[in-house]
Amino acid sequence: MSGGTTSGLWGPVTAVPGPGMSKAQTLAFLTECLDLPPRRAAWLGAVMDVAGIERRYTCVEEFYQHVSGDAATTSAAAHWESVLGGLEGRMARYVKASAQLSEEAARAALQLAELPPEEVTHLVFVTCTGFENPGPDAELANRLRLPDTVHRLQVGFMGCQASIQGLRLADAICRSEPKAVVLLVCVELGTLHFDPSRTDREHLVISSLFGDGSGAALITRRSLAVAPDLRLLKFTSRRVPAGAELLSWRLGEPAFNMGLGRELPEVVRREVCDFVRDLVPPATPKARLGWAIHPGGRAVLDAVQESLELSDEQLAPSRHVLSAYGNMSSPTLLFVLAELPLEQRSGVALAFGPGLSLEGFGWSRPSRSSRR
Repeated sequence: MSGGTTSGLWGPVTAVPGPGMSKAQTLAFLTECLDLPPRRAAWLGAVMDVAGIERRYTCVEEFYQHVSGDAATTSAAAHWESVLGGLEGRMARYVKASAQLSEEAARAALQLAELPPEEVTHLVFVTCTGFENPGPDAELANRLRLPDTVHRLQVGFMGCQASIQGLRLADAICRSEPKAVVLLVCVELGTLHFDPSRTDREHLVISSLFGDGSGAALITRRSLAVAPDLRLLKFTSRRVPAGAELLSWRLGEPAFNMGLGRELPEVVRREVCDFVRDLVPPATPKARLGWAIHPGGRAVLDAVQESLELSDEQLAPSRHVLSAYGNMSSPTLLFVLAELPLEQRSGVALAFGPGLSLEGFGWSRPSRSSRR
């Protein structure tokens, strides 16, 4: 096949750790290990019932052992903090688990494109839930046996919209270096930052919303034997300074601390319609497009659907990912892109992150798609 004037994307492919925890298991775990009083537990259960999340995944094996009854029952916050081991212990787990999970997704992406690892020229590694150098990107390069000349870059600490930043960076590389082959990997292990000493409502919501996962894709303008799954079109960004504190992600002790403002859905509702005007082709009805929207939460998806007047069918990929995996931060949009119907020929991808930042790009699907 011939190359194109736009960057092709092979994938995305995704990976999650462990068997997952159901909504009921998550509620029981949080209630017991935080020793929640009945009224607080009932409130959390009601919140989870309307959140639209049926299952989430975690890299912390002890959580699975607890819910399966294979570990001693305890509700002491000190016990669970000793399991996680403070910030140092969390980072040790992060390096090991993120390398394993990203390898699974990255190998699948290479196989999908029928491309040997030695052809990769750039590795763009996206993450915000851990810091280590040398870290999982270097370990991933070792595991995949990428060439020593591979150019490694990390998009760090940019939250839920960072997969679009990674894709935009990969596209820019391919524009400037037509023979480049970029391996994009997003991995987040947000459940490592569970803080058993906190029982405030914000932390309970976050603990029931976020899960762990990884996604990977190949981006290039080179000719490959397999047709790309998508082509990357125009990217655009918008910062909303007035909403800067509605989403935050900060270093803390013993865990990183997330802030999630209740007003976020309303700000997204107000801003998103004007934001997408630059991404929707002229005279193209929104109803004809496919929409890959980062499922930051049910209320955010509701706000986007109402503002853009989208159908339930158009929101189905985002709502399914939210239900099946929760919010995994940066990889989540890659999960949604992987859910898009094959018959959908073009569309828009949107994500939101700290700043407050709105990020988006247009995409099209080649006439021949051989994915999955």
